[in-house]
Amino acid sequence: MPWSNEEFFCVGVSKMGGLSRSYEMYDIRHYKLDADGNVVRAFVLGQQMFMLEQAQQQWEYYRRYMQDGPANLPEPKFFWAPREGFWEGFKICRGDLRSAGDLIFLPMILLDATFRWLTLVTCSDPVWPPEIEAACRPTPNDPYARPHADEFIGVPNGPDARPGIEDGNHHV
Repeated sequence: MPWSNEEFFCVGVSKMGGLSRSYEMYDIRHYKLDADGNVVRAFVLGQQMFMLEQAQQQWEYYRRYMQDGPANLPEPKFFWAPREGFWEGFKICRGDLRSAGDLIFLPMILLDATFRWLTLVTCSDPVWPPEIEAACRPTPNDPYARPHADEFIGVPNGPDARPGIEDGNHHV
């Protein structure tokens, strides 16, 4: 994306929550303005985070990548599937719930995961312009092309687990 007065990134904040308690969630946003300063395009890069520091760290990762390339960045911990399955969505909705007391929330988590899955299966896949597809296609033997054959896409175990390379093609 060009860095100019017409297009810019920033950390965005949203109020979340219900009637008795609200909290803030942070994300990285992109805005494109027209000549009159009106927003003509906007999108969120990455995911929402609970802490401003997390959003700033995510932005620093993106900034370093755009400025210096991938050579000095840490490896990703996991890779998202091009089309998320139900169990991947369930794992995302579940978050870090680990204790037996967390079973109380299981019905809400299942409901949330079901609606997430229904939303995703009714959406079309993103389509990039051909010039972007051509510019971003990894070259053979690209040292930064991921995932490798021993790295999993999405949930690393369970019914949707699958290796990072299928039939020799890279999937991110």
